This record gives sequence, structure tokens and C-alpha cells, in this order.
Amino acid sequence: FKHYANVSATHIPYRGLAPAIQDVMAGQIDFAFVPATTLAAVRTGKLKLLAVASKTRTELAPQTPTFAEEGFGHVFADSLFGIYAPAGTRPDVVEHLNREINKILSTPVVKARFAEVGAQAVPVTPAAFRDMVQAETRVFSGIVKARNITPD
Repeated sequence: FKHYANVSATHIPYRGLAPAIQDVMAGQIDFAFVPATTLAAVRTGKLKLLAVASKTRTELAPQTPTFAEEGFGHVFADSLFGIYAPAGTRPDVVEHLNREINKILSTPVVKARFAEVGAQAVPVTPAAFRDMVQAETRVFSGIVKARNITPD
């Protein structure tokens, strides 16, 4: 966000989501990037959701624009969760697992459970998931290099 918005902001590490959200609600900090699990606080009016850091609007808060829609370029940070298998796993086994997992992810019960915790189950192919991971790696490695970010 700082890179694409060209703003100065101090990163404040917190020991968990709850203290960060409490400080936002109390006015101790101006904003926080938080997971969608905070949507309950948004729905009750305790927090205001300014934008979502995904490439497209989320069905969990369809009225909320993306950072790109707000003019902040390529600000996105979708949490990519996947199921991995050892290198060399036979392609037919990978295809079978992917097909069965995607069936499960498409069920109303699983979709509802994901929504309860502020997530979306998005069935994809192994190739599409690999492409998504590689794209995010390119974006974030570029930012790390451009901002000269090093581990502490």
C-alpha cells in the first residue's frame, strides 16, 4: 500500500489481531490492514471498511471497492491457501484430488463456513493456483527489492 499509494506510514507490529482492532476502534491508530474475519465488526458499525485488498470486490462485502478502484494501483494481498502434494506426485492423482477438493469447496455448507470466517472458497485448477502464487511472488519480491526490505 505504501509503495503504490506513495505514502509514509509507520508499521506497528501487534501481538495479534484483537489488540490492533481495539486500537483502531479506540482511535489510537488511524488504520490497519486486517483479514476479513473483522467483517463482523464492520457489520455492527464498530469499524469502517475502506477498501478490500483483492483484485476484485468480495462477495462478502460487495459494496466495498478494491484499492485499485480507489486509485491505488496494484494493491492486493489475497491470502492464498492451497493443498500441496510432494513433487513428483503422478498427474492423475493430482487431478483426482483437485477435482474432489473443488467439489467439496463448491458445496453450500463449505462456502457458508468459509464466509463465517471472512473467507471465500475458490475452486481452481493446480495450474491456475500455481500461476496465482507465482504472480504474488513477483509482486511482493519487487516491492521488497524496491523498498530495500530486509529481515530483522
